[in-house]
Amino acid sequence: MGRIFNSYQPARRNGAQAFVSVTSSGSSDVQTLTPPPDATACFISCDGTDGRFTCDGATNPTATVGHILRAAMGAPIFLPMAVPLRWVSTAGTAAVLQVTWLE
Repeated sequence: MGRIFNSYQPARRNGAQAFVSVTSSGSSDVQTLTPPPDATACFISCDGTDGRFTCDGATNPTATVGHILRAAMGAPIFLPMAVPLRWVSTAGTAAVLQVTWLE
């Protein structure tokens, strides 16, 4: 469970990579990001085209299903959980999801 009022650090124990990114090229190109074992939260942001993500581990996002992440938003969003994220572009152009896993 996330610790909203505590400090975090990048999740790098056991050789984990704290910062990762994936690119979805279109609304049928679903990408999955799995958190490192010690992660408890993350920051996410989007570059390129808008995208959608799900975090229930079962539902694939589509152009109309999932939480939308706007590329124009700029600032990253803090998620007080570390679960596998599924990511997809909402259009026929690339959407890049940037994630920093935290512990």
